[in-house]
Amino acid sequence: MYYSRVVMGKIEPEKHEEAFAIFTDNIIPAAREQEGFRGANLFSNPQNGKFISTTIWKTEEDIIASDKSGYLKGQLDKVAKLMTEPPVIEHYIVHY
Repeated sequence: MYYSRVVMGKIEPEKHEEAFAIFTDNIIPAAREQEGFRGANLFSNPQNGKFISTTIWKTEEDIIASDKSGYLKGQLDKVAKLMTEPPVIEHYIVHY
């Protein structure tokens, strides 16, 4: 069983490409260095700016540790200037 952090938010639609570049060039490499990180997906709608980012973690403790260490805040800070509202962050169990 794995665990997932889901971040849902909205960016300025004209900043879509910039946000995607930050995700692939900065956020994913930093995630790969985190204990328990297993993978990530980014879903986005360039027309309205909505996005969903999912990261997969080996244990729930790994997600919590990455929250407490400041890792998550540091990654969100990288795209904060592009967001039009604060993101919603939730944790889930991955069943399949």
